[in-house]
Amino acid sequence: KAGLYLIPEWAAREGTDKSFYGSGDAIVTGDSIVVNYTVPATKTLYISAFDFAASANAVADADKNQVAWFRIVDTTTGDVFTYLGGNGGGQKSFPKPIVIPAEHQVAIRLFNQAGHVLDLRFTAQGYEV
Repeated sequence: KAGLYLIPEWAAREGTDKSFYGSGDAIVTGDSIVVNYTVPATKTLYISAFDFAASANAVADADKNQVAWFRIVDTTTGDVFTYLGGNGGGQKSFPKPIVIPAEHQVAIRLFNQAGHVLDLRFTAQGYEV
């Protein structure tokens, strides 16, 4: 079947979507959760969006700020592509995706910056062609 598609639509049709999930409970201040991924030799990874959530691990801290920040780094080159902080969470979409070349490793990380223990979650979405 022939047709003209934008790359994200084509990636979804072809099954090249990539999603990365990070989750951790009882993360102390300054620590983080991370997903590391190495792009296969014949592929390029495009990260088009991410979201994260931060919540107090203890009920006693629920009324405090739940501050966390998110970072995507090409650890092969050291290039930092994005920082985003938020109180309780955040999200960002990229009209022009972050590009990670073949055989490079990407680190997708969420840090606890609150003054208490947090439960952290994140998702990064994109595609690989």
